[in-house]
Amino acid sequence: MSSYRIGQPIKDSVAKVIQERQELLKSRRSAASNNFYQEVTTSFFNEKTPWLRLSSTVDIMDQGKAEYFGVAQGDELARRNVLQGTKAEDQGFLDYYREGERLQGTFDRQELGLRPKPGITNVTTTSHGMFGALRTTEITVQCWTPFDLDIIDSLYMRPGYSVLLELGHTHYFDESIKLQNDIVPIDLFTYESGQTDKLLADIDVKREQYRGSYEALYGVIKNFSWSLRPDGGYECKIKLVSKGEVLESLITTGITDTVSTRSGEGSTPLDRMLDLIDKQAEKVRNPNKSGWLVLEQSKYNAITCPEDKDRYGELKGIYSYRVLYDKDKNSSYETHITLGLFNAMINELILTETNDKRYTKIHTGLNSNKFKTITGHYSVNPRICLLPKDGVTVGDAEFKLEANPYTPSEVEYGNGINSILISLSVIRAAIRTSLSEENTVSVLSLYKSIFAAVQNATGNINNFNLHLDERTNTWHIVDRLFIDTQELPVELSIIGLDTFAKGIMLQSMLSPKLSSMLAISANARQTPNSILDSTAFSTLNRGLEDRIVPQKVFPLRVNPKIEEDLTQGIKDSIYLREYLTSIYFNNTNVRKYNIADNVDRIAPIYRDVLNKEIQSTPNNGISFAIPFELTLTLDGIGGLAIGEAFTISADILPLSYKRLIEEESSYRVDTTNSQIGFLITGLNQRVTEVAWDTVVRCQMYVLNGNTVPVMDIFEYIEQATEVATEEFTGATPNADALRAVLRELGYQEKGNELSNAGDITKETADMSIAIFRQIKNLYPSLGITATGGNDTFHQDLDYNSRHKSGRGVDFVISPATEVNIKRIESILQGFSAGNSKVRYLNEYNDPTKAATAKHFHISWGEGTEGNSNLALARARAKEGQINIYSIT
Repeated sequence: MSSYRIGQPIKDSVAKVIQERQELLKSRRSAASNNFYQEVTTSFFNEKTPWLRLSSTVDIMDQGKAEYFGVAQGDELARRNVLQGTKAEDQGFLDYYREGERLQGTFDRQELGLRPKPGITNVTTTSHGMFGALRTTEITVQCWTPFDLDIIDSLYMRPGYSVLLELGHTHYFDESIKLQNDIVPIDLFTYESGQTDKLLADIDVKREQYRGSYEALYGVIKNFSWSLRPDGGYECKIKLVSKGEVLESLITTGITDTVSTRSGEGSTPLDRMLDLIDKQAEKVRNPNKSGWLVLEQSKYNAITCPEDKDRYGELKGIYSYRVLYDKDKNSSYETHITLGLFNAMINELILTETNDKRYTKIHTGLNSNKFKTITGHYSVNPRICLLPKDGVTVGDAEFKLEANPYTPSEVEYGNGINSILISLSVIRAAIRTSLSEENTVSVLSLYKSIFAAVQNATGNINNFNLHLDERTNTWHIVDRLFIDTQELPVELSIIGLDTFAKGIMLQSMLSPKLSSMLAISANARQTPNSILDSTAFSTLNRGLEDRIVPQKVFPLRVNPKIEEDLTQGIKDSIYLREYLTSIYFNNTNVRKYNIADNVDRIAPIYRDVLNKEIQSTPNNGISFAIPFELTLTLDGIGGLAIGEAFTISADILPLSYKRLIEEESSYRVDTTNSQIGFLITGLNQRVTEVAWDTVVRCQMYVLNGNTVPVMDIFEYIEQATEVATEEFTGATPNADALRAVLRELGYQEKGNELSNAGDITKETADMSIAIFRQIKNLYPSLGITATGGNDTFHQDLDYNSRHKSGRGVDFVISPATEVNIKRIESILQGFSAGNSKVRYLNEYNDPTKAATAKHFHISWGEGTEGNSNLALARARAKEGQINIYSIT
């Protein structure tokens, strides 16, 4: 397996330190404990103090600057000005003031007298985004003279330059539980260019050696500020990000004059790499069937960096897929590569600075993280991707997808993310979609575009994203809807004598919509065929009864569409089976459906089938659990990582979070074993003059059960209960006209949301059609999904909305990058400037109170809605900043 995975237990060495700290604390009140352990406990927890150390990688190469600072060219200035904190009397570090450094605690400047030396006063790290994917660190430094400010400016206020921040406790206890205070920091000046990996490895060694009392961040300066204080000193704030987190801003060369042999237009360097693979595939592929091909080693070496050369044996496989594409049953070929090979190409093309130095790297091996999958999980659009599956031959119908023969023997084939096959076509489309106005391609946008296409083609039951392992400066592709629970996490004590938690916040998260659903479930008449009985709601109130009103009985409203929907569901299942048979078997007798004419219709059907399958997965006997967040403030500890997991004692959790063991005629509560795990999604370090605290933010999940995080399970439940909603059954000619155009343009509709509460107006349909055609004309690779119109959701809102009168349409874009959002808003402004009745809201940037997700809202008619956007559109049009569009 990959060295990093979502849901892995806390590292063994760190878990052992946690358990030892808990045992030491517990021994304080134990009659059986001896004086030695009590003394260690008292000394460690009461006498330790925090320390900080900041080292710069800046070398002074200008002779004039060197003379000004009174140092030789090179790293002498950085050596002399390693910043430390939090107290000047930290005797454990006097040995690390280098020869020639000014006297500790003073700086003799005649005009200012004796002044303290510069030092760090506090440090705070903050996690951002889902799963804490990005972390920033703010360091506060004080200095007392303009000359010192010049030094700090040259060494530590240089965006893009590297620094090493180290922090910890002055004491630690070794494996024999003896107290030690001999911590030796990293000497950053012994490392040469290109030795980032060695530095990170040495940091990890020190984390283990000093057993939780040491932490470090090798990062890049992102921003800084300084201010003059009333006492005549200066306060400087320096913001860092981890080295790998610069991936967010890394770009590659955009379109050049060189013409791509495949796209027939200007190409990027990545296009030319893809052309090289395509040319070889054309030479060696079997014209009559799909199959694996081998990329020649010389070509592999040409598109990968030296570090990935030894992976040729597992990454050399490329797949030629024979595609039944159009209604005439014509076949074409699509060349696919593994995500592992694509990552290797990105490492070479974008992330490498020189042959021996790199910003960061992306994991390339097929021993990658797993993704959520079930039996029957395939891609419905092989022109985009193929999942790592294989099949059997039935009669003369040969299954077209074979297992990758180059997968290492120690790697389990079937659900490794880097084994997913992506087509060269989808990569080329992602390049165009990710191309900025400055003619560059963002690495992050490129991956997001590919992930969005893969998820849409495979049923949208995954959430692929890049995640940084800071300990190795390596990015891994993870599925954030899959939590690896193969190993039982360590149990962390959060209350009692043995806890080193300083603060605890355990808070349930119950949205208004979910609370309404729970109230309905409590009031619903329980019948063997109740819709709620088929969901997790059926377990929530088991064994409970309202004493005053034991059973609430309501008139049963029969929805005439239910029987019709069931009939349509059977037809859809047959259609899906025949479609998959048509595209995955090499037999002309079963080639009934092609991709081009069917994939847009089949994708939502397939998504619904997979979601229903997931809902039926048993959840390890646990009763229905309302999700909650856990935030712990711990006495500072190093070595924890985002994505690691732990448990807490089941004793402190309510009954609904415990496992129910089904017996012959009842259920028994398992009070011994915790069935709830916690995934670290945020990890903040705070160091002040008096303490080092580690703040851990966690997401709850169910151990050994359904591996979809709880909130996503709720979304599936909500979809299941929507069957009972009464929908409009009349004619919807205007919405149907819009749907026809959506299909023509390759766009989608979410369910029947355009008109499941009534038709939209003709003017609204015409407006939407004109807008969507313009988007397709300007940005053909961008994905559009219509998510709302005259729908039941908006009809149920407690305030007036243009949706209720059929004058509003909502839609989302994919990928929803910042650049793409700006592009679409410019188009909407152009239509609004050209017709005052066209109004829009950008709910990506400014969502309304009823918004359940980020999206664009467009509507038709005069009034107050979107007035400020209309004024802005007119102003931009007057300045010639946007084009004006009309509705024809």
